[in-house]
Amino acid sequence: ELAEIEAALREHPGVREAAVAARRDRAGGDRLVAYVVPADADAPSAASLRAHLRAGLPEHMVPGVFLALDALPLTPSGKLDRAALPEPGPDRAGVEDDFVAPRDVVEDTLASIWAGVLGVDAVGVHDNFYALGGDSILSLRVAALARERGLPVSIRQVALNPTVAGLAASIRAEGASADAVARTAPFDLVSPEDRARLPEGVVDAYPLARIQLGMLYHRERKPDPAVYHGLTSFHVRMPLDAEALQRAVLHVTARHPNLRTAFDLESFSEPLQLVYGEAVFPVGFHDLRHLEGEEQEEAVARFIREEQERPFDLARAPQIRFDVHRRTDESFQFTLVENHAVSDGWSLHTVLAEVLASYFSHLAGDGLPEFPPLESTYRDFIHLERRTLESEGARRFWRGRLGGDGRPPLPRVLPAGHREETRLRRVVRRLPKPLVARLRRVAQREAVPHKRVLLAAHLRVLALMAGRRDVLTGLSSNGRLETPDGDRVAGLFLNTLPFRLELPEGSWSELVRRVHRAELEVMPHRRYPPAAIQAELGGGPLFDASFVYLNFHVVADQVRAGGVRFEGQPVVLEETNFALMTTFQHLAGHARRIS
Repeated sequence: ELAEIEAALREHPGVREAAVAARRDRAGGDRLVAYVVPADADAPSAASLRAHLRAGLPEHMVPGVFLALDALPLTPSGKLDRAALPEPGPDRAGVEDDFVAPRDVVEDTLASIWAGVLGVDAVGVHDNFYALGGDSILSLRVAALARERGLPVSIRQVALNPTVAGLAASIRAEGASADAVARTAPFDLVSPEDRARLPEGVVDAYPLARIQLGMLYHRERKPDPAVYHGLTSFHVRMPLDAEALQRAVLHVTARHPNLRTAFDLESFSEPLQLVYGEAVFPVGFHDLRHLEGEEQEEAVARFIREEQERPFDLARAPQIRFDVHRRTDESFQFTLVENHAVSDGWSLHTVLAEVLASYFSHLAGDGLPEFPPLESTYRDFIHLERRTLESEGARRFWRGRLGGDGRPPLPRVLPAGHREETRLRRVVRRLPKPLVARLRRVAQREAVPHKRVLLAAHLRVLALMAGRRDVLTGLSSNGRLETPDGDRVAGLFLNTLPFRLELPEGSWSELVRRVHRAELEVMPHRRYPPAAIQAELGGGPLFDASFVYLNFHVVADQVRAGGVRFEGQPVVLEETNFALMTTFQHLAGHARRIS
């Protein structure tokens, strides 16, 4: 990786020579330090170097510190002498000519929060949150930590003001409009009559989120296990200790209620999800070492087909299962199957990260780790959704956006009835690295998240398909709680929101900016369930197409720490009820599209 980073740095027009080394930071961890020899008298800024590297490399390969040198140290034989590269001093970097330090207590507080969340040494007041690697999950953490330190910040404010200076000015001018998260206690959301009838072993119960009800409705309406029945399988090169892995899984299961959750749709006054104090969660172990390579592939493929067809019993926890096929003494196939109604992608990868952390800790002889306790719960999210359903402001917003209040009818991409006639086809494409780099540069130039550029492209395709500029898609949106642990609670926090836009005439840049503004307008109303919108607008389907953007960086640190290597491409399978679903997913630092 060091050689790849160095080669990328040398492609910067302001760099003649470059070297990269791992150095210990003040907290005792490792950080990458880049040493550059400028091509002329003026050294390029660290911001410029970071933006250049982020256009073509994954985030973990972007150094946190940049130092300018007159020349790189060489050995007597003329090779780079890494050991002689100087240790970085206490300053943020040696090539920062555009760094402006915080100028008051508010900016200093925000800058320190950003630095911790984004994993950089320091943040200047004009550094852009998205250019430094920020995204919606990280903005959630920024907002929660800021409120913990007395600054009223919402994630919408972070999105609207992606610099420390801008966010600080917004706080001074308007405060925040974040939803207060009411803490709930076990059984708070069920009636006394329902609670009295709960089965033995249940430690909590609460109603379902509307998206959970929708997924289970489609599951029952079309009894095909593949609908909202997710499967992920990958071949990994890492040590396998069956006992240690089983202990790690049980350790994490005890931490997350959604891994101990079952559903009862009929026995109570309303459908409930039941959280059990314990759940049997065996990991299935299979040995394929006696088979040759092609026979192994056939055995794994057969197992995957069978798992796709094996539904979950809604009345039993867990609604997720793991299986391991040992393929060699040094590698194995890991397969995870889930009922999507208990987990979203970020939650699933959070669980995987904690399983890996527990597994590697156990292998190292350090025992099982103690994770920070979780104070907020999925039950709190259910309570907040119910409050949102009572919001007249959200109701007016969506009616005005989607066809009520005199607006034209909803634009459909596909003709009525087409949905039932369509058989599933899956198209997978890896976007070329130069294209990914250009897309990132567009996002950096417009100071917007990478997702907005891809969403703009998706909408443009829909406009071409429909033959008009007024288009509508379903946008997968994160509705997580704005709490300090909101990014660590596992559950299904998604809404697939109707996203309608009349594409402007003009350049791609104008389209990207318009998409960005439109999503910011939606953000305060992102928890209003689409099922409620659908009911108010006549009950028919709202949209045919949907857009999903996935970047599960939460698991990357554990993968690197354990020296995990992936063999080939993972298998990711799931069907939804949409006629056209476009997913952009980061794999090994690149974007991959599954349509």
